[in-house]
Amino acid sequence: MMELLIRDEKQVTDILEKMFQFRDGYVLEYGSCPKDVLIKDFVKILDNLKNPAMNQCDISMEFINLGSMVIKLMDIEGTILDESTFAKFLLNKHQKYGTEPLISCGSIGIIFRIISKIGRFINMQQSENLATGPDEEDTLMDILGYSILGFQLERRIHV
Repeated sequence: MMELLIRDEKQVTDILEKMFQFRDGYVLEYGSCPKDVLIKDFVKILDNLKNPAMNQCDISMEFINLGSMVIKLMDIEGTILDESTFAKFLLNKHQKYGTEPLISCGSIGIIFRIISKIGRFINMQQSENLATGPDEEDTLMDILGYSILGFQLERRIHV
């Protein structure tokens, strides 16, 4: 069995702290911005993740950027992110599913999962029922989780 990308809750909360710092920097730089602007920024980050060499970006930091955008969207939606609860949730899920499904394709596998989740989120935003619901929150939580796992995978590859 391969070693897990995440070993304990503290590791998750440390990464979340980086994401919160980026989110705070984003707020300072851009102020309060509408959800549609954040969604466009989602797409820009995805482009960077899909073509890191062409866009000359650090993939691990793009995962942090993406996570910070999710946290900002959750703020707009009024969703309170309890770091400890999320850390337990992600660690439990990661232990259940293991590492192999994530690393078999490298970061690109995680990026594909994120693309699917972002597509789902955007589709929910464009649907007639624009009310925030559990599906939307679950999708954002999944994107956040994959962002953390992607960051950890990149760190493991480039150490």
